[in-house]
Amino acid sequence: MQRAPTCHPCGTLLVLIREGLPNYSWQCPNRCLPRVDTGVPSSESLDPVPGAESGNVEFNASLFSPSLSPNRVRASKVFMPHILHHFIECTWGACYNALYSNVIVPHLDSADVLDYVLRSSAIHSGTDVETGTTGARIYAELRRRLNGVQSAKIRQYLSENFRAHE
Repeated sequence: MQRAPTCHPCGTLLVLIREGLPNYSWQCPNRCLPRVDTGVPSSESLDPVPGAESGNVEFNASLFSPSLSPNRVRASKVFMPHILHHFIECTWGACYNALYSNVIVPHLDSADVLDYVLRSSAIHSGTDVETGTTGARIYAELRRRLNGVQSAKIRQYLSENFRAHE
């Protein structure tokens, strides 16, 4: 199992806001962090992923076999913080590469989500870890992979946030 997204300052589980906002967003109940906007309209339906919000599901490649239905694509975008955490920590090559090809490359498009994950404990300190202007951290292999996504917003975020490190 992997951890559900938590607030960086206080460690509280983030909750998924489904109503009252234009997009599904993750938020700390204590409001320590700005909302993490997933970019998915809250009026759109998602594939249910039982246990996902509490971290009781593993977001590995088995949940995202090609070709994904529109509801599964939206679910992957909403639960992208979970998916990115799993991707970063995954040690099984087939899973890692399948998540990258089937989910991250075509569907990662929220800079808020990416910034949230890159500011989390998923990125461990090391000699090759760079810190960007927002405080997000990245290592060379992850940056190379993320630069391969289809979203221009993600590539722009990486370029602007880690500009001095190109």
